[in-house]
Amino acid sequence: MSREHERFVFGPTSLEDRETGLEWQRGPAPEPLAWSAAQETLTATGWRLPSVGELMSLLASLPPALGGALEVGDVLWSRSQSPFAPRTAVRAVVCDSPERFGVVLRDRGDAARLWGVRDFPLR
Repeated sequence: MSREHERFVFGPTSLEDRETGLEWQRGPAPEPLAWSAAQETLTATGWRLPSVGELMSLLASLPPALGGALEVGDVLWSRSQSPFAPRTAVRAVVCDSPERFGVVLRDRGDAARLWGVRDFPLR
């Protein structure tokens, strides 16, 4: 398969997803943070928290080079809220196994890992 047809293209500090038009950080942050700290950290560097859909799209097709980026029990923040949960809760994605992920509600004060995303920069 030629490079033009690959879904994921690795850059020096990021991973481009040509199917979704998103650019991801090379991997999730190693240390869990509260939701507001994760949001502030990403915003300060030009990234943002992904929606649950964006995150699940990435995780469902993780390139082999990112194998081991997540361990069973890891939780990743999203920016997605639930209309059925208190405003203090946000949807997060939990790693149940290397090939299985689920969506859970987490209190914003809890700690989880972040994986920043942004739209492809204009070239």
